[in-house]
Amino acid sequence: MKSITQWIFIWACMAVSMAACNANSKASLKQVDALQPRTVRAPECGVESYNTRAEALCGVLAYNTIENPVCGVAEYNSGRGDVCGVEAWNSRHDCGVCGRPHPTAGCRQCANSAFGVASYNSCVNEQFGARRYNACSRPEFGVQQYNSCTRPEFGVAQYRECSLSKTTGELTEYLSATPEQIRLYSTQMTRWKGIYYSETGNELGLGCTIKRYTSDPLYQEIVIEIRQKFTAIFHHEPSPTKDYCSQTAAATGEVMPCDNADQSPKCVASKSYFEMHSDLLATKSNLALLRSEIVAASDASLQASIDKLSDITNAALALDSTP
Repeated sequence: MKSITQWIFIWACMAVSMAACNANSKASLKQVDALQPRTVRAPECGVESYNTRAEALCGVLAYNTIENPVCGVAEYNSGRGDVCGVEAWNSRHDCGVCGRPHPTAGCRQCANSAFGVASYNSCVNEQFGARRYNACSRPEFGVQQYNSCTRPEFGVAQYRECSLSKTTGELTEYLSATPEQIRLYSTQMTRWKGIYYSETGNELGLGCTIKRYTSDPLYQEIVIEIRQKFTAIFHHEPSPTKDYCSQTAAATGEVMPCDNADQSPKCVASKSYFEMHSDLLATKSNLALLRSEIVAASDASLQASIDKLSDITNAALALDSTP
């Protein structure tokens, strides 16, 4: 039967990536650094402004301008006609109109309206037709230029600025890798604790670790290792009835820190244990930070994945500290 810790781990793997959970357990461990939010302009921050374009969606700024009859006449043709007035009358010899130079002479020649029009004046008049039309702008002539406007359809010009530890893509990648890392931190922390107890000959510490972790299949291999160490050191099996994890025993079984310069097996184990423990605490803090940021705040599935990973981490830390 699977323990709560293992079920939480399995659920988190299903929510993120089973590929990460099935990775080789000997994958290299990376030190967990506290995430540092950085100021970025990214889609997760929201849109500050959209692109501005001159498009049909923005309406018409100007129509094409052309010379066309619908615009009215700019200039008429010139011609000769009665509308222009008479330029010259016909000329004749006519005694009645023109008179005589003397009584015995012939009739004078003269030009007179009585003889009809010889020619008309030249003028510009609508009767002669249009020579040139006015130019005007009208919808039927087509669009010369559209208005400029800013719309979401034109795409993002600039995103808002905000503080993020990870973008959506980075967070997804982080959540895919973290379950296996937490599992390794948890199991290696327990392994180093067992090594420390072995190096210090701490029967209570070894016994309590065996008792505490035996029921969790996640730690099965490590419990077998620690049990072998216990038997090899004390020449008997751990007692099923002895309370190795009492409050008094717990105080005796604490892993004690060592000086950094001390490279004895005991201190190597101690420092390694605290490194794994520190990595789990850092992971816990990082998950809490990511849960509070805008990327997860707007995505329920990311929130659920982070919550499940937090449960794994908290369960591992609680198991390590519970007497």
